[in-house]
This record gives sequence, C-alpha cells and structure tokens, in this order.
Amino acid sequence: MFNKILLAAFLVTSLNSYGQTINWSRLKKSDRHIVNINAGLEYSLIGSIGYGYQLKTKIPIVLVADFSTPFGEALLDDHKAKVGASFKLAKAGNFHFTSKIQGIFRRYENDFVRMVNFGSELSATAGYYKKKWFVAGETGFDKAIVTNFKHTQLYKDVYPAVKDGWYE
Repeated sequence: MFNKILLAAFLVTSLNSYGQTINWSRLKKSDRHIVNINAGLEYSLIGSIGYGYQLKTKIPIVLVADFSTPFGEALLDDHKAKVGASFKLAKAGNFHFTSKIQGIFRRYENDFVRMVNFGSELSATAGYYKKKWFVAGETGFDKAIVTNFKHTQLYKDVYPAVKDGWYE
C-alpha cells in the first residue's frame, strides 16, 4: 500500500500542477482540457481523478467528471463518480464567485449491506485568485435522492424482516 501511495505522490509532483481545483485567474479561454489527480482525507485516505472540458462560452463553464475511491483492502469496493458543470458567476477584481452542480453515483459496502445511490451536489465557492496562488472557501449541499439496499445474510439472520430494494 505504501508503495502505491509513494508512486502516486511521485507522479503528482512530477506533473506541471497548479492546484486541486480550478484557479480561475490562471484559466485561459484557450485551455480546453483540464486533468486533476487528488488525494485527501474524508473518512479514510481518498484518491481521485478528474477531467474537465472548458466550453467556448461567454462566461467560463467547465464540464467536469470525477471518480474517487478510498485506499483500502479492496480498492474499488466503495467509490463515488460525479458528472456536472462548474461555472463562474461573478468577478470583482481578483475576487471570483463560482458555482458547481453535479450528479453523483455512489457505492458503499460493508459486512451488513451493499448500498448504491444516485444524488446531486450543489456548491458555491468564493475566493481571492492570483495567477500563481489563490485562497477560496466552498460550501455545498449533497443529497442522496434514491438508494438501493441489498442486505447480507449476516444482517438478515439478526433482522429477518429487513427488505432489500430502492428507497428515497
């Protein structure tokens, strides 16, 4: 596991990287393809890879796709995939105000249940952006709209009346 993390860190530092999110001051109209690789902490160490495509529009709009998974024993047993758009709402000097809307698919499994869900995420970001650095804060809302539960036999032995299926 340590070797995988070390390799990922080497690859990330050897690339010409600018940050784990879009620096709106550095983004040029000619920049079409944006690739990002991230690592972070949620409930465990998470790895993520994403792709963005900037549209040729009057206001900057970037179509985004992202896939993330925790670094654990079974690498792809739990994961999250997001697809959506990020766009600049307003700019005042070096202050930029942006928003992002995405659809989400998640999968989570433990000894008792396997859950998959579809949801949405809406976030807003405000920050001070310069060419080589920026500081920004983000707030958001994440909603699981519908979830499918498939309980294991271990769980059914304790709670035999449990129902599998889709729930809102």
